[in-house]
Parts: sequence; C-alpha cells; structure tokens
Amino acid sequence: MQSIKQKNDQFKGMTKKEKAVAVAKDVLKHLRSLKFTGCASYCEGDGLNISKDENVQPHISKLVKNCEVCALGGMFLSYIRLFDNVKYEKIIEPKYYEENEYQIHVDRDYIIDKFKGIFDRDVLDCIEDAYEGGWDEFYPDPRDRIKAIMKNIVKNNGRFIDDLDNVEEDEVW
Repeated sequence: MQSIKQKNDQFKGMTKKEKAVAVAKDVLKHLRSLKFTGCASYCEGDGLNISKDENVQPHISKLVKNCEVCALGGMFLSYIRLFDNVKYEKIIEPKYYEENEYQIHVDRDYIIDKFKGIFDRDVLDCIEDAYEGGWDEFYPDPRDRIKAIMKNIVKNNGRFIDDLDNVEEDEVW
C-alpha cells in the first residue's frame, strides 16, 4: 500500500484531466460501499475516534461506513482515498448536544476548494445539478445516477458533459 507521501507525490504529477478521471474511477470502484443521500448535505455522519489534527486517509473505510453522501461528497471521499491532504478537524463540527464529541460535516465550500486544480466550479455545479434532479428521470436510483455521472467523466477524459445524449444508451435503465 502506498504511503500518504507517495500518494501526494503521485497526485502532484498528474494533469487536471488525469486527476478527474482518477476520482471518477475511484467512485465507480467503491460505489457499493457508499450510502447516498438526496440534496442538502454533502458528506455527513458520525464522527471518528481520532485526533483532530490527524489525516483522515488511513481511516477512509470508517469514514465511508459512517457517512451519507451526495455526488460531490462521494467524489470527496475518493479524493481523500487517492490523494489525502485532509485533516480531521476540517471535516467535523461539534455535536450540538454532546461536549467534546464531533460529527462529520463537510460543507460545499471546502469540497470546492479541495477540487481546485481538478474540476472547475461550474463543472462541479453541473455535476451537482445532474445528481440532484437533472438526471433523476432517467436514473431514479441515486447509485445509478452517480454511476452515469462518473462514467461520463471517464468517457470524456476528465470532463463532465451535462448531456444525456452523451450517455451510452445501454447505461439508461
């Protein structure tokens, strides 16, 4: 298994398109383990029992198990798995009713900031729109919808083209 430093070095050497394809392929690879939510939350769930200043990459399997995600949240978990550089303190907030206990809460601005150099903001907006309703007529199941979105990114070499004509016919079921 690669160390965090090795993964970060690999990330630095990739082009923007290669990073986008890597994230999309990782989402597809781990699709079954993700728990999807509708809109209004990106990545939320129970906190982890780790230090606030720890990197979360070594704990990615627990993070995936504890969280519900939307399209951007699922992509963010893949970003952590592949490229790390995320401290626990950046993705938590205090539980309202428990002192010194935290819950996972990743906000949109943090995800967008992390994806600088991979996806432009307008592309992330299009991905979010497709997941939250634009593609739900053809993909009522959120897992199928994110699968189609990620396949679109892979097929288009790191670009998301928000056009259902761009999805292969056998992918619409």
